[in-house]
Amino acid sequence: TSPAPRSSPKLISPGVAAEIPEALPEEEPTSGLVLIAVLGIQDPIREEVRKAVLDCHSAGIAVRMVTGDHLHTAMVVAKSCGIFQDGEAHFAMEGPEFEQMSRNSPERLLQVLPRLRVLARSSPANKQQLVRLLTEMGEVVGVTGDGTNDAPALKLANVGFAMRSGTDVAKAASGMVLLDNNFATVVRAVMWGRSVNDNVRKFLQFQLTVNLSTVLLTFIGSAVSATNAEPLKTVQLLWVNLLQDTLAALALATERPTEANLRRPPTYKGGPLISRRMWAFVVMHGVFQLSIMLLLVSQGHVWFRCRDCSPGRTMEEGVWDHGFCRGGLEHTTVLFNTFVWMTLLNLFNARRVYGELNCFSGLLLYSRPLLAVLAISVTFQVFAVELAGPFMKTTPLRGVQWMGCLALAALELPLGLLLRAIPIGEYSPAPMEPIGDPARADLHSVFAMSAQTGMGMSFRPIDPEEARQQQLQRMPS
Repeated sequence: TSPAPRSSPKLISPGVAAEIPEALPEEEPTSGLVLIAVLGIQDPIREEVRKAVLDCHSAGIAVRMVTGDHLHTAMVVAKSCGIFQDGEAHFAMEGPEFEQMSRNSPERLLQVLPRLRVLARSSPANKQQLVRLLTEMGEVVGVTGDGTNDAPALKLANVGFAMRSGTDVAKAASGMVLLDNNFATVVRAVMWGRSVNDNVRKFLQFQLTVNLSTVLLTFIGSAVSATNAEPLKTVQLLWVNLLQDTLAALALATERPTEANLRRPPTYKGGPLISRRMWAFVVMHGVFQLSIMLLLVSQGHVWFRCRDCSPGRTMEEGVWDHGFCRGGLEHTTVLFNTFVWMTLLNLFNARRVYGELNCFSGLLLYSRPLLAVLAISVTFQVFAVELAGPFMKTTPLRGVQWMGCLALAALELPLGLLLRAIPIGEYSPAPMEPIGDPARADLHSVFAMSAQTGMGMSFRPIDPEEARQQQLQRMPS
């Protein structure tokens, strides 16, 4: 702006003319001013933030923003990030209102808290109190921050994420430091964490299945065998044990995380490590493998035309039954070969712990170690049957016998598909209802905070009613 009198107009920019005085007056003029421009400064949001927030939503994680900015500014930022959505009945409030509600209307605060997405004009005490309320509700809370004022909330949260550019106090109070100062890194950490948990479950259900079928086969198979010998020899059991422990762990525990890990709700923190679907997997596949093996023990010598019994052999080396050799070397090789192939093909079924139908998706991109393990195992199995007879207690099989072993083992795949298609409900606690509000509370929450804006994470109450009563008792009077 500039005063109008005693000056000639000058062109200061294309299309804009203003009166420029030769000397500035001693007092600031209050009239005769000309508006030249309005200047605004915006701190742009990173491009990856909105996608990270959307990934959190698809993963069952709610994002909350706690900031010291004005409510309107915070709302604009939250909407642009996808944190606050008008159609989702989300709620926003300011720090003084939050503090007053916690003192005077704690029950009303419990109604609002599940839908709270933006807390503006907040103080460090408001941030810490919000973290405390969420943790007392039984949720797993993650907080991001970079300032000294964020240290109490970072310390109180289940997981504190400090920025690399933050203060030393914030870093000391947190559990992790984000070296790239990016909220999207928190989402990647969630994806990797879920992948590790899933890989452990994959290995467990595979190993438990093999253990169940192997132990029962050793006892029951010895009882029904014509020679009273174990269906699988000692050295063969050692190979099965190596396959189920070392190689299976290498194959299933090294699968890389995928975007699918972020498209399902989190696992309830108080739930069992072995889910109901996993138990169904262990029982169904274990019983199936045991049934096939017992059928082969009793009828396999007939089905596979085993005739390697000689008159000079002892009973332990096989007996003639219906014109075929039962319990002979050829018969036991068929048993061993079929069981190993069922175990190998069941690796594909074990890759799915949440009922996904396609057990082959992502093999080349995320499961290359599994393919390598399969190649090594198949090579050794062929070598053990065809060439390592004296050592592995086997004899070479005919082509028809190989096809029969593979056909029986391949039944594992349709059985696994059928089992995954059956809906199996998992354990989850009763949903927590806000007091006086029929709408269900959020199952999982995440919020983060920094000196100005932020975000973080949380999960499910163990006992909703007990958690609510504890909240009311701990509210400041």
